[in-house]
Amino acid sequence: MFRILFFFTTFYFVFTLPKESIHIVEDLPIGTSIFTFSTDGCNTVRTAGTYRFVDSQKNSNDFFLIDPYTGRVTTKKLIDRDDFCLRRMCSCSKCEITLEVLCVNMGKIFFNDLSIVVDDRNDHSPQFSKSSITIDVLENVPIGYLIPIDIAIDLDYGNNSIQGYNLFEDNSTNKIINAFQIEYSKKNDLLALRLNKTLDRELYHSLEYIIQAFDGGQPQALIGRLNIYINILDVNDMSPVFDRSEINVLISESTPISSFIGRVHAFDGDTGLNGLVYYTIVSSDPPANGTFILSKETGEMHLGRSLDYEKEKSYRIKIKAQDNGPQQVSIPAFAMIHIDIQDENDNYPMISPSFNDDRISGVEHVLNSSVIKVRENLSNGTFLVSDSFCLSTCVTRKEY
Repeated sequence: MFRILFFFTTFYFVFTLPKESIHIVEDLPIGTSIFTFSTDGCNTVRTAGTYRFVDSQKNSNDFFLIDPYTGRVTTKKLIDRDDFCLRRMCSCSKCEITLEVLCVNMGKIFFNDLSIVVDDRNDHSPQFSKSSITIDVLENVPIGYLIPIDIAIDLDYGNNSIQGYNLFEDNSTNKIINAFQIEYSKKNDLLALRLNKTLDRELYHSLEYIIQAFDGGQPQALIGRLNIYINILDVNDMSPVFDRSEINVLISESTPISSFIGRVHAFDGDTGLNGLVYYTIVSSDPPANGTFILSKETGEMHLGRSLDYEKEKSYRIKIKAQDNGPQQVSIPAFAMIHIDIQDENDNYPMISPSFNDDRISGVEHVLNSSVIKVRENLSNGTFLVSDSFCLSTCVTRKEY
């Protein structure tokens, strides 16, 4: 293309030459020669033209130098393609920058554009925002449950960017293998762990994994690692179980108050609050009315009131064990305590005579005494007195 420019009384012939195009790799050392202009017509046998950059906004003059006499272009600063992309100095998909150069010689101006495509160097490895994370997961989450994981960041582009993720686990540490698998969508930049197997807090408390992000660098890919610790939280899925459903106890009726009677014990496989078991008396036959005191926390039973064999010879006490989980999912267990009271020789026999006081029949009881008067020649079989032999209640009666 040919143009004529007039500057006051001087005029120039202007020529526009085809654009030149080159590729360079980012992070070249400062002073590296990347291109030399040899503009036809600007350099002659007798005279050489002078080169300089056209001062325009689209020029990246701060990063390059041009020798005015040779037309050689060198790097002035380190060129970081990833930084250019972040600062929108070039497209991330194709980082292309343009240098506009002019050469002046003997009334002629030659315009020449240089397109520089900056190729990515695999100078960044994938990086997670943290080196390790801890995740709490309930043991009853369903198979297929997804745990979102923040993706790694790699400032490189194209094949040098992140290509995928791998999941590793230590078979000696994890008591269940392949409980999770990794899920990654490169299109949506979504990373997650998917549950493959049912979890059980009662069998194992935690799982450990390593997620490794890798790029496509050649000949050696760069990687980044993330340590994952999964705590399996207990769900109240275990009910208390008594080690004995029936307990027989024999105690003396003279046992002192506050004495230890016995202990019930139930086991709950849950952990934490869900595994705490509490004990209560549900019923007693006959009613105990505070005769026995049961510790809610320990299951120990103590005597609360004095016993009396002559009043109650045995008790059947029903005990309930329930964990501390939500009532709607907590299933209680029950046990029966049979308490037999042993009799002690703590009552004296008592005689309660009943006298005949029938003067007509010839028998007279002297008032307020144990004396009776009988008439002579009283017929055999005449009732005189009867005795009741009693302990706590009369057990026999005999007439004399």
